Amino acid sequence: YYKDVEAQTEIYGVGGATLLGYPDECEKYLNKYSRVKLLFIRTEDTFVLDENGNRVFSGGTYETRPLTEEEKSERQSFIERVDSEISGYESGGDLQITEEIFDGYLKKYKEGDSDRDSGGYYFSGTSAYTAAFAEEVSADVVETALNMKIGEYEKVATDFAVCYIYSYEVAPGAYLDSSADGFFADFYSDAADYLYIRLLENMREDVVFTDKLSDTDILGLSYESDLYVRF
Repeated sequence: YYKDVEAQTEIYGVGGATLLGYPDECEKYLNKYSRVKLLFIRTEDTFVLDENGNRVFSGGTYETRPLTEEEKSERQSFIERVDSEISGYESGGDLQITEEIFDGYLKKYKEGDSDRDSGGYYFSGTSAYTAAFAEEVSADVVETALNMKIGEYEKVATDFAVCYIYSYEVAPGAYLDSSADGFFADFYSDAADYLYIRLLENMREDVVFTDKLSDTDILGLSYESDLYVRF
């Protein structure tokens, strides 16, 4: 294990730092991410807004208030409309959802993270941001998003809202925003792990095992062993 880690570090640098100079490899890994827009329609409550239309933050969280019966009815009608539009999109019907319509709905119902509405969310099965979102918001939304194809729409019911998901292409170079609280805080280290495994898989076809190696307990070797891979 020690030598394996050292080999990866030698190739990709500490935490994948060397990949900064290899944008093609980074783009290859970026395309493993799922980029989605998330439209949340809260079904029991909504956020309290101030006179400027901004959410009221108090006690470490955003304040909410119960929806009135009229608001619940309006939202249910809206949900049924979106369901029909997605169904029409999938079947080629007259009433179809489009990305532009979806964006309009995001502007109307600002109940997700409005800072992410324009650029979307980037999810990956190995990223810390994705794991935190799954734990704090919805694991079902994450799982669905990770399994969607580009251009698809999906609906996920959570315990606080209905979430509509639209999957679309990643933006080239998106990984360059590696802020500590962003989608790509651990992008380079994750990319190094992924690319290293792919590298080993490609090299495996040329590996030759001799009888001498077959008689050796590889896992039992100490760090200072004289045995090594020869090319």
